[in-house]
Amino acid sequence: MEIWKSLEEFNGFYEVSNYGQVKRVKAGPATRIGRLIKMEVDRDGYYIANICIYNKRYKKKLHRLVAKAFLKNPLNLPEVNHKNGDKSDNSESNLEWSTNKDNVKHACDNGLRALGENAPGAKLKEKDVLYIRKEYSPGKAKELALIFGVSKTQIFRIMRRKCWKELEQNETS
Repeated sequence: MEIWKSLEEFNGFYEVSNYGQVKRVKAGPATRIGRLIKMEVDRDGYYIANICIYNKRYKKKLHRLVAKAFLKNPLNLPEVNHKNGDKSDNSESNLEWSTNKDNVKHACDNGLRALGENAPGAKLKEKDVLYIRKEYSPGKAKELALIFGVSKTQIFRIMRRKCWKELEQNETS
């Protein structure tokens, strides 16, 4: 059953549904009637509601509007996660409040985010990281950083398993 709730931050001129729709409303005699607003999709694939109040325009992510209206957030978590990974499914049942860390972990665990050498901007290949881990010694970090064109900090992060964690299973086999 579709349920509509008023978006209080917009003086009640807009409502959002638990199915992920937004409408502009006018107060009627016994009911609030309204017109669905068109959504756009941003470059990251999120649906955006274009809201206009007193000639001022706002662009709001639909999943956040639904979450604020329908989901309790007692821990004051900052992000909204799509449980099934589908950014077009903005229904209440598909959303949950999340930390950034948990949101990223969910994306990685479900193949929604590229890791390792497939990650955007990756400088290293898997074989490079395996070589670094094999050849590393405390005095060799600077030399390895120069060889691979990364910082010493990146070498230390690789060695402490702060990045390239997905290689753990490959190293033991």
